Amino acid sequence: MRGRKPKPLALRVLEGNPGKRKLPNAPNFAGSFGPPPRWLGKIGTELWRQLAAELEAKRLAAPAYRTLFLALCANYERAVTATRAIQRHGMTYKTPNGAHRRRPEVGIEVQAWALVVKFCVEFGLTPSAVGRINLPQGPERSLEEIVNARKYFGES
Repeated sequence: MRGRKPKPLALRVLEGNPGKRKLPNAPNFAGSFGPPPRWLGKIGTELWRQLAAELEAKRLAAPAYRTLFLALCANYERAVTATRAIQRHGMTYKTPNGAHRRRPEVGIEVQAWALVVKFCVEFGLTPSAVGRINLPQGPERSLEEIVNARKYFGES
């Protein structure tokens, strides 16, 4: 994303929308990712259960994003598994002719962690990504209610 990072929607509403630009609709996905697939390993399943509950509470879960969420959990498992292999065996190995080579797990680890970070950004799970996702203030208040409340109190 180019340019300045956008302010959270709630902050723009509280400031009175000084730029007078049209406010986007706040995402409100009242759904879930469902249960993790059986083939997902123990590490990925643990992450699934932990993050799914958090994202569902923030109303950022929807069945349409299940595949993206699955990719996050699967790559997290791949990254942790590769990291553990590197810790056990080291980052290099010695070939039969005496040359030192990088273990394949190093490349797998680098790629998997990079993908984990990208998927975390998509779900607003990084510090810089939190401000890019416009969340409703609560399950009972919509953006329209917040704007109308500001008008009622003469703050528009």
